Order: sequence, then C-alpha cells, then structure tokens
Amino acid sequence: MLLLHGHGGNRDQLLVHAEYLVEAGYGALLIDFRNHGESDGEVTSMGYHEVKDARAAYRFLQDQKEVEGIALWGHSMGGAVASQLMSEVNAAGLIVDATFTDFPSLIRRGVIARGLPGSPITEILTALYGWLSASDASALRPLDQLARLDKRVLLFHGSDDPIIPLTDAERIAAANPRIRLSTFDGGAHSDLYELEPDRYRNEALAYLREAFAARDAE
Repeated sequence: MLLLHGHGGNRDQLLVHAEYLVEAGYGALLIDFRNHGESDGEVTSMGYHEVKDARAAYRFLQDQKEVEGIALWGHSMGGAVASQLMSEVNAAGLIVDATFTDFPSLIRRGVIARGLPGSPITEILTALYGWLSASDASALRPLDQLARLDKRVLLFHGSDDPIIPLTDAERIAAANPRIRLSTFDGGAHSDLYELEPDRYRNEALAYLREAFAARDAE
C-alpha cells in the first residue's frame, strides 16, 4: 500500500492506517510530499508536482521483489495525487478519503464564502496560485481522472466536511459507476477514522481483498 497525506500533513498522520493494514498482512509505504514533513521544498502545488513524488514511491515499490501488487490510498490533496497516479499505472485499487473535484471549484467556494463574486476572482486566484507554484492549477481535476478509471474505487467522505463538501464526493461517485461512496454522518475533513474506526477499517480491508482478488484473476 502506498499512503499519501493531505495538504499541510505528513506521513506520521498515516500511521494509524498503516497499523491496521500491516495487521491485515499488507505492507505500507508512507511518504512526505515535497514541502511537507521531513522532505525538502518550499512550494506546495496541491498535487501538480506532488504526483512526481508519488510516482517515485510507486517505482520504488515496483522494484521490491517481495511486492506482488500495489494499491493506493490518499487523503484530500493526497487523494488527488492518488487519483492522478491511478490513471497512469496498473495499481490493484484506490481508496480516496475526502478529495475535491477540481482545484478551481475549491477556490471558488472560498471566494464566495467570503462574500466576493466567484468570477473573475476565482480565475485570477487560480492563475496566481499556478504562477506561485509553477504549475497549471486549473489542470488539477481529480474528478476527470476518477471518471475514466476502469477499476473499482472506494471513496470515503464526511457529511459535514467544512473544507470539501459532500457534494464533491457525490459528483465524483456519479461520474463512474465503479466508484462506491461511503459517507460518514457527522464526519469532518480529517476525522473519519477516528469517528468510526471499526467501520472505516472493515470497509477499507474488504475493498482491498476484493481489489487484489480481481487483480489476481486478470
């Protein structure tokens, strides 16, 4: 399993997930994205450049003789990165926790929440963020990657997420019948496992068993 953290997070926050994965017999690789945790860097690009870090970690796992298959797990920005990576590689499965549909929509909600007109401020801020992070921020669209996947995806989201609303997850799930949305009532942005640990763990492990079984049957 390759586990990818969210914006402002680090790999230590994923240890709780690594624990139950290892107990279930899976290996787990946790990384710090650039400009996070113990990694170097001064810029965060919400996934545009971070996917390069994930690609390197994926290649590392592929080079390990004892690794028979790889699945991805990502939270928020890490979910966006995992979605992009999943569209490029032949991973067994993908679990996404609280990711967004696209970066411009994320910006637009923040603009409107402050009582400002959505346009042209959204376009200006998206372009500015792209300039500051040397990225094409308008191209950050997990919805597009997830809509095209031909493998099953497990999507976790909290009903009360104040950062990325449940409607984003509902749009993602509606875009591809192979995506199963699991909603946690009362869940916020980063507390789904803490809210219902047994349910989260059981659903994740059941999905992984099915995903790796489907890979083995190919």
